[in-house]
Amino acid sequence: MSATQDGVVRVHVENISDFKNAEWTQEAEPTHVVCTSVDLPANASNPQTNSNQENNKILEYDPSRKRAVITVLGAAAETVVFCHSANMVQKVISAGYAEDAGAEVATGTTFAYESTAALWAAPVGSASDITIGIINEKRGRGPVAR
Repeated sequence: MSATQDGVVRVHVENISDFKNAEWTQEAEPTHVVCTSVDLPANASNPQTNSNQENNKILEYDPSRKRAVITVLGAAAETVVFCHSANMVQKVISAGYAEDAGAEVATGTTFAYESTAALWAAPVGSASDITIGIINEKRGRGPVAR
């Protein structure tokens, strides 16, 4: 048997009656859910009070992560920038906000993060008292890292 140009393998079945009472099965991947919350450092836009960007890491690299549902909680009209690296967080902390640093999300927003990569967050400007709620869905069971 060989695949055609469209990638489909065509077969001829002569014993179709053997399949008449076949039961369909579907494999379900086991999942493990971990719920956490992370308080972003107060006055994160002030480099003197938050010089360690690791304080702003909300998710570690995790190859077992399927998705994380992230909610930004805080006072109205405050925003958070989500970044892919500690260097990008430093831009937000130093400048108050850098256009190319990441995705700006308002408080009260919930979104799905479907990646295994680490994720950082920093409040914009003088925003403070911001909590990031995370529901982390993982493949299988095992040790859980934040």
